[in-house]
Amino acid sequence: MRNGERLLDAAALAQPIDLGDVVLVLVGGMWPQPHMKQAPAHLLCRYSKANGDTTVIELPADWRAQLR
Repeated sequence: MRNGERLLDAAALAQPIDLGDVVLVLVGGMWPQPHMKQAPAHLLCRYSKANGDTTVIELPADWRAQLR
């Protein structure tokens, strides 16, 4: 996400997963842009403890169905 982009009502959807050198957090919220009409958003956030780098991946709308 670029600076200034924020999800509305963003919250962790589960406890963070600590993999030792990396922490994963599943975040949910709504897109704030008018053309998105507050559509649901699900992001997987990866934080590197070693260097502080972060990576954010937008999950597809049907990500839950893909887990089955």
